[in-house]
Amino acid sequence: ATEADAAAETEAAAAAKAVAARRAALDERKRALEREERECEEAELQAATKAAAAEAAAAAANAANAAAAEAAKKAAHAAAGEVAEAERQEAEEREAAARTKAE
Repeated sequence: ATEADAAAETEAAAAAKAVAARRAALDERKRALEREERECEEAELQAATKAAAAEAAAAAANAANAAAAEAAKKAAHAAAGEVAEAERQEAEEREAAARTKAE
């Protein structure tokens, strides 16, 4: 019976070691999966941050282009007004010169 008991104890110890080794392997796999999940989440966050930054830059560029277009439109309008005023003054001066000549 003693040999049988010793054999059973040896077998039980071997089984316990196998279970412990399997548990350690599963724990390591779990840690690896958690690490991989964190890395994926960080990569997704970085991608989302880059996309948001690109979107903000595009919006800023659009706003700057719109402001530049509006400024150019105002400048063109002002220049057209100045040209019209200069033409009006020239016409008045010609009329005045013509009246002076006629007198």
